[in-house]
Amino acid sequence: MILIITNREDITTDLVVLALQARGIDFVRLNSEDCINATRISLGVSQCAIAGSISVGRRTFARDRLTAIYNRRTRAPQAPRELQEDARTFISRESNALLFTFLESCPAVWIDHPLAIRRARNRLLQLSSAREAALTI
Repeated sequence: MILIITNREDITTDLVVLALQARGIDFVRLNSEDCINATRISLGVSQCAIAGSISVGRRTFARDRLTAIYNRRTRAPQAPRELQEDARTFISRESNALLFTFLESCPAVWIDHPLAIRRARNRLLQLSSAREAALTI
């Protein structure tokens, strides 16, 4: 099972979805800004092992069924607008943390892991890597 986590406006992912459908590959797409209302997550530790599941829409699957996670241009989850700003900020932050805690616990191959993306954006590390590769800076 492939989990695609992206945003509603990601046209490139729309093309990936079409290709997966054409090949009959099992996947589910989660638009990150919708995860507060579109997902249910269960996560815990039992007998020294992590156990959990995620429901996206009407589909539910165990974390160990995920074979790959395609993380592309995610956005913060959107809490209901009728809540006060500080409550929306809190709910959005905590929902995002829960989602990625669940995903990072999955024994899946990642395409664009969030920590790899953060590391790639670090200018100091980029310059250091360029130096190690004998590139002129």
